[in-house]
Parts: sequence; structure tokens; C-alpha cells
Amino acid sequence: METAMSKRRILIVDDEPAFTRLLKLALERAGHYEVRVENSGLQALTVARAFQPDLVLLDVIMPDLEGSRVAEQMRMEPTQFNNNGKTLGS
Repeated sequence: METAMSKRRILIVDDEPAFTRLLKLALERAGHYEVRVENSGLQALTVARAFQPDLVLLDVIMPDLEGSRVAEQMRMEPTQFNNNGKTLGS
């Protein structure tokens, strides 16, 4: 069994708690991931800075801050988000 240190960290950001809960359970059940969930685009940046995820699954349309704005902010501060300036998609 993998330790938490060797597991990949995934942050799921979506304003639908039922969806994020289901996805979190499915990913954790696989056993290779440490998963955090945030249901607010505004809070996602704070959580991402602290959690330092390897991957962020980000909803595009959210009521408080659109996913594109969250991604844009992460691209502007690559050293804060464990992405070394690399992004996937847009």
C-alpha cells in the first residue's frame, strides 16, 4: 500500500458537492491518490496553495469565480501552485 507521501495529490473544484463527493470516493478507492475537494472557485486558490496538488480537476462554470479565472491565476503564479509553469488545457 502506498503512503500518503507517495500518492499523487488531486484537487477537485466544482460547485456541485454531490459530484465532487462521488469523484473523490472513486479516486480514493483506486488507492493511488490523495484527494481534496473545494466547492468554491474563490477558495480553490487558497486550498491549492496549501495542498500543492499534482493535478487540478476544475469546473469551468461556477457561481463565485469561473474556473478559467482560477486557472489563469494559477498560471500567473506557477511557483505557488506546484505546477512549475506547466498547465494542461485551457
